[in-house]
Amino acid sequence: AVALQTPGITISPGIIQKEDGPEHSLARSIPALLRMLQAAEDTDLRISFEPHMDSVTQKPAQALLLLAAVPGLSITLDVAHFVYQGIVSREIEPLLEHVAHAQIRQAKRNVLQIAHNDGTIDLRQLLQDLHNAGYRGALTIEYMTTFGWHGMKKISISTETVRTRDALRAIRSQLESAPKPR
Repeated sequence: AVALQTPGITISPGIIQKEDGPEHSLARSIPALLRMLQAAEDTDLRISFEPHMDSVTQKPAQALLLLAAVPGLSITLDVAHFVYQGIVSREIEPLLEHVAHAQIRQAKRNVLQIAHNDGTIDLRQLLQDLHNAGYRGALTIEYMTTFGWHGMKKISISTETVRTRDALRAIRSQLESAPKPR
């Protein structure tokens, strides 16, 4: 990553080991993540993890525990994983100050990926919340071909990427042209 001059990398926070259960699996991830941050210490490389359905950080509270245990770690946020579980924005809000990268796709309860027009993620509110938390980084549109995984619908990746891109562009331009608070 350093040779490629990327600003950072996104890693898995670890998975739940059946023999350990969720809490012990989360605790086991901490030393490994600390070692990764230590290895990147002499670089400008940001290390972030993505809270996701198949990890030890399925819920915002688990992600916050990991952030507290591993100083310097940040988040790659894909709210679709939380929306899938019915987690609302007020529960996600404490994570926003830790976001180093954001991934966007549409989702709804029990459907991790759906066509842009059928999703329930309020992109305007999400971008506003990220902006208010100080996030000024890139937004990655992430539609995947793993149809069926966590209810992912079969969609046209290129069509939905363009629809999402156009929606994000419109929202961003409105945010940038909005009057600044006094």
